[in-house]
This record gives sequence, C-alpha cells and structure tokens, in this order.
Amino acid sequence: MLVGFIIPGILVSFLGSLYYLLPRGTGERVSYLATILLTEIMFLVMITQFVPQSRIVPSTAFMFLKQTFLLIVTTVVVLIMDKI
Repeated sequence: MLVGFIIPGILVSFLGSLYYLLPRGTGERVSYLATILLTEIMFLVMITQFVPQSRIVPSTAFMFLKQTFLLIVTTVVVLIMDKI
C-alpha cells in the first residue's frame, strides 16, 4: 500500500511545488501545473479501481483530496498572476 499509493502521490504533489522554477509569463507554468493536475486526477482514478469500496473513508483519501485541491488553487493563482 505504501509503495503503490502513498509514495507516488507524494512525488506528484512534490512535482507540483516545483512550478516556481519555470520562467514567469511564458505560459509554461500553467501548462506544467495542468499536466501535474491531470496526472493527479488519473492517479486518483487508478486508485479507485484497485481499492475495495467501503463505507469508511481512509485518511489517505483526505490527503489526496487536499493535494488535488491545492493543485487546483495553485493553478488558478498562477493563471491570475501570469495575466498581471
């Protein structure tokens, strides 16, 4: 479980935090964050196919939900800041 779900999820969120190394105003930051966001969403879709359904929500689901939400907020902020 740790190797298959947690570590790749943490690595994807770490890659999402490296957007500030890209040059500002060229549109590369937005496309990079969009790619990372799509990767995170596809990762979540793959996880739901392998994890059995239950009524109890695991704590890792909240971690992945938080990561996805932060990537969405970061993408919107970068879109707004690149327009200024």
